[in-house]
Amino acid sequence: MNEVYDELKAINADAAEPKARRLLVGLGFTKEMMQRPTKSLSGGWRMRVELARALFLEPTLLLLDEPTNHLDLNAVIWLDKYVSQGSSAPESFRMMIGIIEMKKKRVLFVPL
Repeated sequence: MNEVYDELKAINADAAEPKARRLLVGLGFTKEMMQRPTKSLSGGWRMRVELARALFLEPTLLLLDEPTNHLDLNAVIWLDKYVSQGSSAPESFRMMIGIIEMKKKRVLFVPL
């Protein structure tokens, strides 16, 4: 049993729910919306849930294809701040906006 508690402590499990709530609030969710089942949300709100899920994991590399399609202006501004400075991600994590193209087995990034 101690091993389970040690693992929960190691992954900072106590902070998971507050962190998830902060992400969802930033993406425009109300407290009432957070209590509803995901299946009751529209497609756009489900996409916000998926975006929050991806951000929650704090990946080293996160590629998003038009992540702002389902966001209002407040959520777009929050997302920009979150990924560029406000997240707990490493300092090297920055948002790059551009086009990634694959040609002849090579990846080309064209900044916008």
